Amino acid sequence: MNDPQRVAVLAHEKFPDRAKTATGVLKYADYDVVAVLDRDNPGTSAADHRRDLPDVPVVASMADAPDADALLVGISPIGGAFDETWRDDVRTALERGCDLISGLHYFLAEDEEFARLADEHGCDINDVRKPHDDLGVAQGKSADVDAEVVLTVGTDCSVGKMTATLELVEAARERGIDAGFIPTGQTGIMIAGW
Repeated sequence: MNDPQRVAVLAHEKFPDRAKTATGVLKYADYDVVAVLDRDNPGTSAADHRRDLPDVPVVASMADAPDADALLVGISPIGGAFDETWRDDVRTALERGCDLISGLHYFLAEDEEFARLADEHGCDINDVRKPHDDLGVAQGKSADVDAEVVLTVGTDCSVGKMTATLELVEAARERGIDAGFIPTGQTGIMIAGW
């Protein structure tokens, strides 16, 4: 995967309240987010919707977005399916030479059209939910780690586990503590750049 710096974030019809990946990336990731794609709110800014988000333009489609290195899918419908109304935006991104970053259960790299376009335009597709071939089984080695570990857990999705963790890490670093974040979900993986 090329190291994308400038990303457009797809969040159609869900931004900001039901787009936790989009808002998490906007707030915490090191990407230079150049646009949020949301056909319901074009002409606004992310900061117009939530004051803790940066002043990033919201546009109707990838065709309206400034130049980017990647398109990041910033929403995930229940079940993680691909919404066919996004196809034109993904196609446009690939035709413009953008890599794709997705946390969907539907692997974009296995979509024949997207795989062909990625190959034709020299793009990478990073399906962050797809396990690596060398992924092993947990071996209980956490006891061997020479560090204090804070585990954050929750009883459901979208309850703030990752946000609380990232805020704790930031507060620890502000106090001079060498703190790190180990992501376990797709949004955290995208934020951490794994």
